[in-house]
Amino acid sequence: MPSLESEETKKAIYLAIIIILSILFALGFFIWRNFLAIGNISIIGPTPFRVEVSESQAVDCNQSPCLIEENSGQKTLVISKDGYQSIVLNLEVPFRSTYNLEPNFQINPYVTQSTNYPQPDEEIIYSIVFDQSNNQYKLIDSNDSRERAIVYFSNEIREPIIISGPESALIIETGSRNNQIYRVNTKLSKRESIDGVPELFEIENGLWSDSGDLLLISFKESANYWLLDRENNLSELDLLSISPVDWLKSDNLIFVSTQSSDIINLEGKSDYKYVRLNERIVSGEYTFGIYDPSENSYSRIETFTDLPAQPFEVIGTETVSTIYFKVGNENLENNTYQLILKTF
Repeated sequence: MPSLESEETKKAIYLAIIIILSILFALGFFIWRNFLAIGNISIIGPTPFRVEVSESQAVDCNQSPCLIEENSGQKTLVISKDGYQSIVLNLEVPFRSTYNLEPNFQINPYVTQSTNYPQPDEEIIYSIVFDQSNNQYKLIDSNDSRERAIVYFSNEIREPIIISGPESALIIETGSRNNQIYRVNTKLSKRESIDGVPELFEIENGLWSDSGDLLLISFKESANYWLLDRENNLSELDLLSISPVDWLKSDNLIFVSTQSSDIINLEGKSDYKYVRLNERIVSGEYTFGIYDPSENSYSRIETFTDLPAQPFEVIGTETVSTIYFKVGNENLENNTYQLILKTF
């Protein structure tokens, strides 16, 4: 029969074996995790910039590409650069391989006085005249000395309101018993009647997008802008019609608003934060933003509280690297400014 002493010895040996195995396992895992399970992150960008890896290290990158050795697995990176917005990324560092990254640094928007304010596009004005050669009425470009017809009308359009654009025209008859509304594609010389949108008879002003697909409208009895789309659907926007606006080549709308706004969680096409515009006006706060009709979304570029006066005109550039605007009124000296948004 085994003695009590030998049983205790066996237990001590078993315990020692377990402790040794645990230490070896922990040591092996440590070596694996920190010396063998390694990958790389390669970052290309305008130097200098700084990279912080969650719970690991911070690296000042003075050359590009910037190569960072890291344990493989999920990592959170914060990439920062003076004068630019920080970029937060979640990525998987590959085992014994390289994750290549080329971040798009977005400048912190800032305002400066402009000495090269662009001239607005030449205003297009259409009119309807009588064509004696075929006894019909025709729509023409008022700047066309030859009065070439864009489209014809068999009957007179009495007291028309014409909203002119580079690709389109909206014609609203107001002087007949049976007033008509027409939409004209001036490039293709085609017209169509618009039925079922009686609100258009109350139009005050309109601004066509460059493509001619969208018409931004202000009505006499409405505080907000409205949008007429390519299918002639009319919808009310959250943007107040006192806000200066300008269409971009992308059919997005640049605006400056004094409306308060709330950031909302939304993923989409914008490089900026999505917001919800509120009815409340905040005096002295001027929010520059982008409205995307395809998403029906509003994005806030930046809000400024130190402008010398309220903007009354805004002009966006094709690349959206700069937004030009005027403050106060036309008679105010040095009233032209630019909002710099250029990205690398």
